[in-house]
Amino acid sequence: MNADYSGVKENDGKPEFTFQSLIYIMVTAPALMNTVMVVLLVILFGPLSEPHMVVAKGALLCIGLSALFANLGRSMMYAEAMEALGKSDKQYYGKYMVFLVLPEIVVIHGLLFAVLGLALSGIIGEPAALSMEAADIYFRAGIIMGVSALAALFMGYTFRRAPSLLESTDNYVPKLLRTVAPVGLNVIGLVMAIWLMMDSGFIA
Repeated sequence: MNADYSGVKENDGKPEFTFQSLIYIMVTAPALMNTVMVVLLVILFGPLSEPHMVVAKGALLCIGLSALFANLGRSMMYAEAMEALGKSDKQYYGKYMVFLVLPEIVVIHGLLFAVLGLALSGIIGEPAALSMEAADIYFRAGIIMGVSALAALFMGYTFRRAPSLLESTDNYVPKLLRTVAPVGLNVIGLVMAIWLMMDSGFIA
């Protein structure tokens, strides 16, 4: 069934359309840059002992999965966003930009967890003694954070299932609320990971 977008203005190939579409694509850059930053921190402050290497792996697993799932979830939003950009001549540009940025919440949580682990373990900052048991706890917490980053995929799925803004601008707030709701899964993962670290003594 084809939706009626007769009230939507077609973009006639103006140069700004290409620029705006590139901005949409560039939204993926921060997630990748955060991953590269954590990798560089691990490399710059090496060589590492075995427990510290386990912590580094946990941090890289967490931020890597967060960036991967965020960009996969965001990719599920691109088709509708680009269609709206092509048809509406900036009418929905800002609104769809908000949706494309939302998966970055998952990456920010992953980055906070990774940097927290690197700092508390002494990989960056003041050197600190670290037991293998504490390192294993952090690695498990990193797995929890990585799995909870699946929230970004659910964000992309709920975005696609919600009615398009091209059908009615009244769909914006309901679509936004449905899209952001899965972030709760990632927040729960973050709380569980921090609680595990506190319970084990990793966080004093």
